[in-house]
Amino acid sequence: MRILRSCAAGAVLLGLVALAGCKKTVDVGSEKSDQKSLEGAWKVTARSEGGKAGSTEAADSVALKEGDVVVIGDRVLSTASGEPYRLKIVSVDSGKDVKEITFVEVDEKGKPVTEKKGAEPMTEYRHRGVYSLEGDTLTITLAPANVTARPKEVGSKEKGQVTLTLKRTAKPKAETPKEEKKEETKKSDEGKKADKSGPIKSIPSEVGER
Repeated sequence: MRILRSCAAGAVLLGLVALAGCKKTVDVGSEKSDQKSLEGAWKVTARSEGGKAGSTEAADSVALKEGDVVVIGDRVLSTASGEPYRLKIVSVDSGKDVKEITFVEVDEKGKPVTEKKGAEPMTEYRHRGVYSLEGDTLTITLAPANVTARPKEVGSKEKGQVTLTLKRTAKPKAETPKEEKKEETKKSDEGKKADKSGPIKSIPSEVGER
């Protein structure tokens, strides 16, 4: 009996240690995710592919180049200059030592792109990557489309992997708290009611002016 109890206790202890060592994936919408921090306007200040700066992009790689201005909002990265291009943010995992991010190329309706000029048709073009966010500098390294192996580090020089450096140009406007929005709506409604009632008529004085 003592041996069985000791074995059971040991198994529980090993289970707890294993759980402590696991890092939970952070959902895109989680308060602990970097999703909100990524929102805003950014400018691509540098691009390299396979460690070579300014190299010609492959047909199935991310179609962003140095000088492009992009806006991140509502889980979508879209160009604000140059050719229209959109990447939907599928997941953001900021709970790991090397933070992870995954994009899927989408059209203006938010549907996955299935054909690209010079690239083989696919059901989707998914880019798995890693990133770092330091102040107003965002660095992302992405694998070619639909490659399951994610880059091991930000700035990786492996063949086909693209590294983008972006500088923030504008932060998203701060949202008005719900309570303040309710109060503003209430005041607006009261103002409209007052306007409909018309001007207040003056009441003649019984005494009169002296």
